[in-house]
Amino acid sequence: MKIIIEGLAVDISADDIRRDYGGYAPIQRIDMVRYADHAIAIVEMDISRAQANFLAARICAQVRLDTQLRAWVPLWDKD
Repeated sequence: MKIIIEGLAVDISADDIRRDYGGYAPIQRIDMVRYADHAIAIVEMDISRAQANFLAARICAQVRLDTQLRAWVPLWDKD
């Protein structure tokens, strides 16, 4: 199941994402999209839709470098 995380620092790495969220479930793949002022991570994990929604809600409660993170689970996925 994929989780999209927005509002990340431009210099965040895939290893940072693995360290921060890999404890919730095995991460299968991370794709990064970088803009001038922020980055987006598309994180594919081996979890159910319900678990992904729970994790996305937890991520939305986080603030990093004075920026509110936003996360969601795409409506269409291979689930």
